[in-house]
Amino acid sequence: MNYSSPVGSGNRRRQQRFSAEGAADLLKRGPDATHTEADLKNLSEGGCLIKTKQAVLPGTDLKLVLNVSNYDLSVKGQVRHAAEVGLGVEFREIRKGDWEVLQYLLRKLSEQREEEKPKAKSAVISF
Repeated sequence: MNYSSPVGSGNRRRQQRFSAEGAADLLKRGPDATHTEADLKNLSEGGCLIKTKQAVLPGTDLKLVLNVSNYDLSVKGQVRHAAEVGLGVEFREIRKGDWEVLQYLLRKLSEQREEEKPKAKSAVISF
């Protein structure tokens, strides 16, 4: 399933992101390994935005355990950008079982977004 942004939408992302409330456990890999808890803000096939109080530099490799709607998935990723809004993490490795969980969550988030769109009201003209 592909959740691509419409062509010409002005969005450079390859996949559509969905607002998602959840938790993220970050394990910074390497010689200075650390564990941090963070809040998940949005999610896509290729990455996520997480809000953390700890500074993490772009290029840092992470292992993340994301919890969304009582579903856990484990991914390996790399911090692509770090700003006040949070860390943009690109997924680099997702196991098959976790990929299926991610696809299920994205499908549910997409359906939820469609349900939240305001219904177009018919114009009624009376004389």
